[in-house]
Amino acid sequence: MMFPKLGKKKSPAKTLRKKCLKLWSEIVRGRANGLCEVCGKPAKDAHHIIARGTAPSMGWFDVDNGIALCFQCHRMHGAHSLDIDEQIAFREKMIVHLARKGIDYEILKIRCKAKGGIAHSDYGMLYLALLSDRQKITVRK
Repeated sequence: MMFPKLGKKKSPAKTLRKKCLKLWSEIVRGRANGLCEVCGKPAKDAHHIIARGTAPSMGWFDVDNGIALCFQCHRMHGAHSLDIDEQIAFREKMIVHLARKGIDYEILKIRCKAKGGIAHSDYGMLYLALLSDRQKITVRK
């Protein structure tokens, strides 16, 4: 006999936010042609350059705030696995990586950490904007 799952249902905004993060990841990996931007292996993950925990939700979905990484590089470069010197070296790599794309790290940091976030009612519009970005990458290939 199956028992129904107890607990609260996910809110529509939370479900849309999850879909937006998935699309964000697809866009970041698609922009890198599916390759890790550190070692060149197939990318499985998209990594937030400005950590989600330090940025309001707007920074979560900024495609400039992402880098495609393979599983090994993502695990190796995760903030919890590096000592302070390695974290600084990785941050410097990210700054150079962004500069090659014409993105200023300090401006990105300000943009991602700007006060405010996304209202629950805005996730639908954000999702459509991310779909449009994904379409541009698909067409470019």
